[in-house]
Amino acid sequence: MSETVNYTGTLKRLDFNSLEEIENIAQEIIRGRGNKDEFPSYFDHYWEWLESEYENEFFYINGSLYQALKCEEIDMDTDQFKANRNQDGSIDFNVRYYNGGCSLGEALETAIKKLENKL
Repeated sequence: MSETVNYTGTLKRLDFNSLEEIENIAQEIIRGRGNKDEFPSYFDHYWEWLESEYENEFFYINGSLYQALKCEEIDMDTDQFKANRNQDGSIDFNVRYYNGGCSLGEALETAIKKLENKL
C-alpha cells in the first residue's frame, strides 16, 4: 500500500571519473558483501543491481553514485525535497513524499537538482 513517507539523512558522493569506474566499484561492493550470484540479465549496469540489492543505501543520480551514510524515516504529512551540501562534500537531505508517486531515489534526485539550481 502506498503512503506518504519522509526520510532525512546524509548522502556521500562516491568520487569516480567515468561510468566504467562506477561499474567497477558497484561490482566490488556487491561481491564484497557476499553476493556471488551471476549478473542478472534484466539489468544493464552494475549500479542498477547495486541500487536494487541495497535499496535506500546506494543511488545513481545525474551520472554520480551516492551512498546514504545515514537515512532515517520520519512520519510527516506534506511533500518536501530539501538538500544541503556540507563542507566535506556530503549532502544532508530531508525528503517527504507519497511513495505511490515516486521512489526514494527519485525524491533524492529532485532534492539534488533543486540544490544544484541554487548554486
